[in-house]
Amino acid sequence: MSEREIASLQRDRSRRGRTPTVIVGILIGGVVAALCAPPLPAQAAMVATTAPAALRAFPDPYCALAFPQGVEPITRVVVSGIDNTSPAATTGSAPLEDFLAVGGGLVQAGQTYQIEVEGNTDGDWDDVVNAFIDWNRNGVFDSNEAYAIGDITNSTGVDGQQAVNTILVPPGVTPGAVRLRVIKRYSAAATACETTGYGQGEDYTLTVAAGTTYTVTPSVGLPVGTISPSGPQTIAAGAVATFSLFPATGYHVGTVGGTCGGTLNGNAYTTAPVSANCTVVANFALDGSPADPLVSLSPATFTFSVPANQVTSATLSIANALGHAPLTYSLAARETSAPLVPVQVHAVAASGMGLPPALALGGHAGGDPRPAAWLAPLADYTFALDDGTYEDTVGVGTPGPPATESAAVWLNRFAVPEPVTIDTIAILWPGNSNGTLVGLQANLVVYYDADADGDPNNAVRIGGDELVTIAALDSFQTYPVHFVVPGPGHVYIGFVDQWAIAGGYTPRLFPAALDQGSSAGKSWLIGSTVPPTDIDHLGNNDLTGVTDRFGIPGNWLIRATATGNGGPTPCNGAPLTWLTANPTSGTVAGGTSSSVTVTVDPAAAGLAPGSHAAELCVTTNDPVHPLLAIPVSVTVGAAVDYIFCSGFELGETGACLPP
Repeated sequence: MSEREIASLQRDRSRRGRTPTVIVGILIGGVVAALCAPPLPAQAAMVATTAPAALRAFPDPYCALAFPQGVEPITRVVVSGIDNTSPAATTGSAPLEDFLAVGGGLVQAGQTYQIEVEGNTDGDWDDVVNAFIDWNRNGVFDSNEAYAIGDITNSTGVDGQQAVNTILVPPGVTPGAVRLRVIKRYSAAATACETTGYGQGEDYTLTVAAGTTYTVTPSVGLPVGTISPSGPQTIAAGAVATFSLFPATGYHVGTVGGTCGGTLNGNAYTTAPVSANCTVVANFALDGSPADPLVSLSPATFTFSVPANQVTSATLSIANALGHAPLTYSLAARETSAPLVPVQVHAVAASGMGLPPALALGGHAGGDPRPAAWLAPLADYTFALDDGTYEDTVGVGTPGPPATESAAVWLNRFAVPEPVTIDTIAILWPGNSNGTLVGLQANLVVYYDADADGDPNNAVRIGGDELVTIAALDSFQTYPVHFVVPGPGHVYIGFVDQWAIAGGYTPRLFPAALDQGSSAGKSWLIGSTVPPTDIDHLGNNDLTGVTDRFGIPGNWLIRATATGNGGPTPCNGAPLTWLTANPTSGTVAGGTSSSVTVTVDPAAAGLAPGSHAAELCVTTNDPVHPLLAIPVSVTVGAAVDYIFCSGFELGETGACLPP
């Protein structure tokens, strides 16, 4: 025996009168291949053979466990999307716990996964953790299906101490569910069917993936906090991964960056639907220090029209959020062959219909007084109609008394030239004077109209219900989604005030924020004067039209981003000379903004008349938005021949005019 094993046995002899148990085993590569033990004392044997019937039934067809000298619980198991905690108390826990239904556990054949285990050692004792996985599904944990995880010493089970190791999923293993058994045992590694000593076991389900999976790799910036799970996670295509963030004392959660995208809610971060291998980087900030820089850009796109021998320019506003650390930025203009969203202002003349009895204005205004841009880091498409502020709120219902709300479908229309995937939908939920939207569930919806005729009545709904809970007002809330648009045409993106789908909801709320600055004629309201509104077949409703038709021209504050099918990587093209920015770099203090002049000079590169596309690439120290691509669309017209100039007679201006 090693000195450590002898010391462990000596401690065991004095441990609250425990009967020492000597385990003889053969270790192969750190894994217990075979274990033998002397017969149990009579009392221990009785405990082992009189386990409750429910316990004996649960692990079937697998063997049960017994720890007749006492249960010392496992308190946490983390592996490939499983992150399960259980009580640390040494009383009241079963020797083998059933966690087969806990979510997560998706693995890929041939890949390696980190496993982390925590547990209560009930004092200054050494417990050994190992695991068993029935890869061949024969109902038995074979010797080659055992894994040594590590030791835990003098732990309360809630102090963060862990046994950590990795597990290799055998190449070629058959897809489907397999049983994982994790065991923590005092002094020596347990067998898969242990019946001696102190300890506990927990059973979980791992699922070997059959389809496409991707790896989400988490990490932290500065080591002043942790992220859990901390190892790479295997995620099915289109699914999301969730991580918990734990700042060190004196620090708080700052921002979350990486390439996955997603949403931070308190100390929990949920990725966007995963479509490629990606990363999640947690950043923590010192308490009392400014938060990380947070950039916003306006406008979100540029559209220019200029003769070949003239120069034109516009202004880009780069803002940094109030209370955030200084933002640094640099700009570069680059070529692109990425598709641009066509700018189609569909003019709609007001019909004089006015507000129908079911439609009413809430009279509330708000939003960011600076035009708020829709941030689209490396998205192929950005969709936005509004300027970031709203001048009124709109709702459907009855005037009462009592006034009630009925659900409607609130949509913005956009054009796409190819199949795309809607990745995010962002909505600014407005304040209401007679109640609040916070805590209510809205339904995010997308419709596709292949003939692009500007009429959503024959549009087809894509996907099913996508319910989200409203958490904040008067600022855009971004939700990761996964709506696949099958081809070119029109796409209608928006929401349903699902809480009022049956009608008669009180108090009457006004869920839609309306920007009345300049109507694009593409914001639709669809509902039924007799609830419920048919959200699956829009043509079945009798209250249909753009806002202009109802005498309230404007744009809903609904935005979205999308990716095309296999488009080029943004900001990867050659530098341009005909598109420039001045200044090309700078610093923006928190709560302020800087103006950049964006100039188009076709003659600088000899641009021929026609349509040209480019990207203005903004690199920042914002960890969430390190690179932003602003689409630029330029129409170059024929050169103007300046042969007539005024100024030869009194009162003329001296301006040169085309013939």
